[in-house]
Amino acid sequence: MMEETSTVNRKSGQNFLLTVGRLFHYGRFMTEHSHIKDLIDTWPTRKALAEQIGANVDAVHKWAATNRIPSDWQARVIKAAQACGLTHVTGDWMVAQHDKAGGAS
Repeated sequence: MMEETSTVNRKSGQNFLLTVGRLFHYGRFMTEHSHIKDLIDTWPTRKALAEQIGANVDAVHKWAATNRIPSDWQARVIKAAQACGLTHVTGDWMVAQHDKAGGAS
């Protein structure tokens, strides 16, 4: 049987359901979103995302602050998001978010 625990993101106040190491969001992220920071904030903590993808937590803080994820990390973030049930987070979605955040030079 799967163990489920409800928790709240300390910064956003959004509710989460953690199930056997997977994250399912009950709040506003289940619909289409427009910001990288919103995606990052879907995890209970930035440390949790960093550990899931093998990144440094300071890097994840920078990504949220700049609303950009370096291209070297985007595939890992997409896979992590999809593993958490966020199936709309795709390569096309990621490109569109970065276009909105500042466009290509």
